[in-house]
Amino acid sequence: MESGASGPVKEVVFCPCMARYWDRLAGLFARYAADDHTAVCLVVLPWFEKAADGTLLEMHYEADLFPADIPVTHYEHYDFSTLRPDTIIIQHPYDAWHDTMSVHPAFYAEELRKYTEHLVCVPYARITPPEAGDARGYQTLQYFVTVPGVFAADETLVPDEGIRQTYIDALSAYAGEETRARWERQIVVRACGEETENGSARKETEDAQREAASEKRRVLFTITLSTLLEYGERAVKKLGAVLNIMREYESRVTFVWRADPLIGAHLPSWDATLYASYRALEERFERERLGESDVSPDVYETAAACHAFYGDPSEAMRACRERKLPVMQMDVNV
Repeated sequence: MESGASGPVKEVVFCPCMARYWDRLAGLFARYAADDHTAVCLVVLPWFEKAADGTLLEMHYEADLFPADIPVTHYEHYDFSTLRPDTIIIQHPYDAWHDTMSVHPAFYAEELRKYTEHLVCVPYARITPPEAGDARGYQTLQYFVTVPGVFAADETLVPDEGIRQTYIDALSAYAGEETRARWERQIVVRACGEETENGSARKETEDAQREAASEKRRVLFTITLSTLLEYGERAVKKLGAVLNIMREYESRVTFVWRADPLIGAHLPSWDATLYASYRALEERFERERLGESDVSPDVYETAAACHAFYGDPSEAMRACRERKLPVMQMDVNV
């Protein structure tokens, strides 16, 4: 990279593909952009829907959906092989392993690492460390942790120490205990999302947000992919019972259903019948107006407007716990 008046300037290229996950990179991008010794470039990658046999279908290019104040370099106009940036940061670590979507194979992690000395992976999927003895939780981790982008990266950035240890344990179990030292070096705790260091200001307004949101009590609800995979139709039956309770208490409680995005991303190809049963209940929730569907990119803002949580261990549950809201874990067997 070229040199500036006060020393060498490094080039860092961010390569996201979906705008809805930009909030999970925005803080890191802002910090690099504020560094006089760093030139930052945003190259939005195209992504494709995939058929069950792996064929790439419709292409999506979401450059127009990213913040208007950040210039985007078109992927066809950035020659990685010639420019060879100092650091490349990827957000989609699944490459060909994802069942329903893919970035173009030219931008798979193993390809991009050929053109940089430092490949960084910031996985967009936010995982929740499973409880001790939670076999289904550990099984589900394999789908999101032991993936090509993590294996190819020089560094993988995660938001806290608990998640870091979860990555290290899962990767060591998958690749062999002799690899643990590698993962301990590679998995690094670093905040990458929109700045939360001024969280005290947000905290001061949470009670007001919650009060303004509704006179009724607001309960945040989530069912996760891991529960559906573990319990199958039993989980669907439980979900139906939960919807009946929502109907019973609708005059006093507003239920806020935050759907696990991993369900829609994976379950249709893994178990189409189970997904159809799940979707029928989602549609019932919407048709009967049993509550609100939450699609906010920031679960912490959603939690700030709620009074309690019910459902599976998840980021939503964690957000409510951090705000010291009442939390009840769903038991499929009850």
